[in-house]
Amino acid sequence: MFLLRFVTLLCLAAPAAKAQSAFVYVLRGDTIVIERFTRTPTRLDVSMTMKGGTRQVTSSRIAGNGHLGAMTLAAYASGAADAAPAVEAQVELTGDTAIASKRSGGAPARIQRIPTRAAAQPMLSNSFAQFEALVMAARRTRTATATLTGFFVTSGATVDVAFSGLLTDSVSMQVASVTMWLVSDKAGQVIRAGVPSQALVVTRVNGLAASKIAMGRPAYPAPAGAPYSAEQVTVPTTFGHSLGGTFTKPVAARGRLPVAISITGSGAQDRDEYISILPGGYRLFRQVADTLGRRGIAMLRMDDRGYGESGGNYASATSRDFANDIRAAITYLRTRADVDTTRIFLVGHSEGGMVAPMVAVDEPALAGIVLMAGPGRTGREILRFQSSFRIEHDTTLTPSQRAAALAGVNAGVDAEITRTPWLTFFAAHDPIATAHKVAVPVLMVQGGDDQQVIAAETPLLEKAFRDGGNRDVTARVFPALNHFFILQPGGDPAGYSTLATNLASAEVLGVVADWIAIRATRVPSP
Repeated sequence: MFLLRFVTLLCLAAPAAKAQSAFVYVLRGDTIVIERFTRTPTRLDVSMTMKGGTRQVTSSRIAGNGHLGAMTLAAYASGAADAAPAVEAQVELTGDTAIASKRSGGAPARIQRIPTRAAAQPMLSNSFAQFEALVMAARRTRTATATLTGFFVTSGATVDVAFSGLLTDSVSMQVASVTMWLVSDKAGQVIRAGVPSQALVVTRVNGLAASKIAMGRPAYPAPAGAPYSAEQVTVPTTFGHSLGGTFTKPVAARGRLPVAISITGSGAQDRDEYISILPGGYRLFRQVADTLGRRGIAMLRMDDRGYGESGGNYASATSRDFANDIRAAITYLRTRADVDTTRIFLVGHSEGGMVAPMVAVDEPALAGIVLMAGPGRTGREILRFQSSFRIEHDTTLTPSQRAAALAGVNAGVDAEITRTPWLTFFAAHDPIATAHKVAVPVLMVQGGDDQQVIAAETPLLEKAFRDGGNRDVTARVFPALNHFFILQPGGDPAGYSTLATNLASAEVLGVVADWIAIRATRVPSP
């Protein structure tokens, strides 16, 4: 998923060795974050592990008035415990200016000076250990209400953090449009918290128990009573790593089967493309596998390299590397006696919809590719659009601030795309040029209100496939659906956390399944 990639790079964590307390984040019964932390009168050290294994460690100074001061951050990709951080950053506020130093991999550090307000406190938007420190600082006012200023290091935004109920054990905290509740004990420590709009509940654990909490490995079984099985597999590659995955197979099937391979969107993803920002979590490819399995079609879905049960280095990888991993999956499927090697399909979402045509050029024997919100413009153009959209819809900006921010979009994007190998490749890659070379059947499905890969890109991409001589090209745009194929008129990414469902449209999934089934109807190999 293109838009969230930059945010998630700064929302990862590394385990603390001597954590004294922890917050456990539970979203609709699913543990998605374990945040361990230690605090002294002068320092707050936070360690956060996200579901799927991404990690982050931060350290913040605590001033005499309880306010958070300078912050350091190191972010690690999943499975990179012994590797150098994917991102390192330092943020310090001097007067009304935040001075941020950021380094990715082995690249030189970049220094930014970002306007903010005096007394702003550097913080992350998802750390309840830091929120607890803010509550304690606000209670020093000895008033029922108070407003502090936060500087979010992930976005560079300065926000008001408003508190009420400070004289009780139940505090309400308002950050921009998000309301949180926090229940504290007599010592002022937060013991429970939550975000009602996201159905998120946070519980505190102290002492030795905090160091023993485990996230547990995600499970990918077939649902009870499903007409397909789920086999855990290991896909070898020629790049020095293997890929962990799940192969779903209709139980009543005989002979060699048609099969689809999933390709996730941008950002380190597990095989389901699990995205926690949606209430209940989003699992597009678990839905796709279920839909296809009930239609007699097998599916292979895999964790991205360097994530979950897959090896390799995610931080140094580009979309070309991910394409090579998919080619390794094709090679693996060709070794299985239960797979019809002439009926292998690819299904890619977002960046995966950019990768699938790249693979198809190198694998012309594929039976077809499905692009779900696949881009038709260069990454540089997409990032410029997304940055402008975010600024135009930011209601906290004054007209002059908005104009200044929009004027700086191009320069900001051009500077950002040099930060990692992935960004450099993504910014330069032209999906139109690749489409001209694709000869296999193509299905494109697109949300009409997608504000990450806009619907206007679909006809451009369709024309490019046809101009290259491809005669089997189908395009469908579904009104009012967003980037996740969920009903959301307007499709503003800022509203993802308040969506009424976490399930992709059944109509879209049906179109995908029908298209694959029609092209897989030849007599199976014995």
